[in-house]
Amino acid sequence: MKEIGILEIRWHEVYLSTICRICKTENTNVTIFTTKKIFLSLRNVLKDISDFDFVIKSENESDLSFLRRVEQFCNEKIDILFVNTIQGNCLELACFLHFHPKSRTILTIHNVNAWFKPKFSCKINRDKLPIGLLKPVNTNACSVIRRLLLPKYDAINVIYPPMKKYILENTDYKKEIYTLPHSFYEDGPISKKSHENIIFTVPGAIKEGRLDYELVIKLFEDLFLKYNKLEIYMLGYPYDSYGEEIVHKCEELKKDGYLIYYFKEPVPRDVWGEIFTKSDFILMPFEKWWPSEPRELWGTTKGSGSMSECIRYAKPFIIPESFNVIKELEKFTVKYKNIENLKEIIESLIKNKEKVNYLTNQALINSKYFSLQNLKEYFKKDISYKNKQ
Repeated sequence: MKEIGILEIRWHEVYLSTICRICKTENTNVTIFTTKKIFLSLRNVLKDISDFDFVIKSENESDLSFLRRVEQFCNEKIDILFVNTIQGNCLELACFLHFHPKSRTILTIHNVNAWFKPKFSCKINRDKLPIGLLKPVNTNACSVIRRLLLPKYDAINVIYPPMKKYILENTDYKKEIYTLPHSFYEDGPISKKSHENIIFTVPGAIKEGRLDYELVIKLFEDLFLKYNKLEIYMLGYPYDSYGEEIVHKCEELKKDGYLIYYFKEPVPRDVWGEIFTKSDFILMPFEKWWPSEPRELWGTTKGSGSMSECIRYAKPFIIPESFNVIKELEKFTVKYKNIENLKEIIESLIKNKEKVNYLTNQALINSKYFSLQNLKEYFKKDISYKNKQ
């Protein structure tokens, strides 16, 4: 029996549940090292939670102490350890410098440039001293720590294949790179339309730098004037002042009688699933760059959990031309050049039911490439049978 460990002490509960289910096979036992908060959230997304063992961080236990406890456990029992998230400030990252389990270790990287092409920042916000001075110090310290951490791991994992392609073509990294996605296709209820409305959903926290929500508002302000069989869900919550402003604009549209729905708090997982299931299209107007230090290119050096949710629920989606799409997704992907082109595309979908049905069927057919069974086979063949070098 192969012993698999999964460490997650920051967030990413949905991704944690995905890795758990992929790694759980007839020949593995899976132990999850996490916090009480994440464990409680995980219970809502991991149906078969009794199939897993847990080691929970105590309320008054420091990250460093917990990692020492995890290291000892791994040295005694674990063959392969997935480290899902190393993010946060420099002090939080520094704890992992002292983490040296004997297990074969696989680090999941969410931001490729941050790990492989760090840039040192000299920007000081003089209007917000002394905090304005601390930010570049923290950024630079994190870059140094990542450089020290990366060689310690036996392999890395990324959630989206173009991230692997970018690493292979633009870095000298020589170790294994795996691609375990954020989520996978699951057989579930297929939405049966009870009305003629076309439903568009924009998923994810309403946060500056993630999606171009101003484009969404402007687009639907125009479309609502011409079409009454149109609904849109803003399936996220306002994360910052930018998000608050977007929600305010949604409120104004709703007051005018248009079918736009939004949330002011994090969306419960069951509500998220219900809305995804009944949606016709998932609209994801990604900004080209994620405004981090260093910047990340959406679809190339940074993946999207929402993209994987389209696979999970077998939904066609609409994205900008700049976002890389793997061949398995091309048949149910619609790309646009600019807002004018996007408006034309949506109008054509409203008028062409056959096109909508075609894209919906293609989403159902091609999403099955990412079934849990296929991912388990990938895990068994490419990951679980390999030992620490």
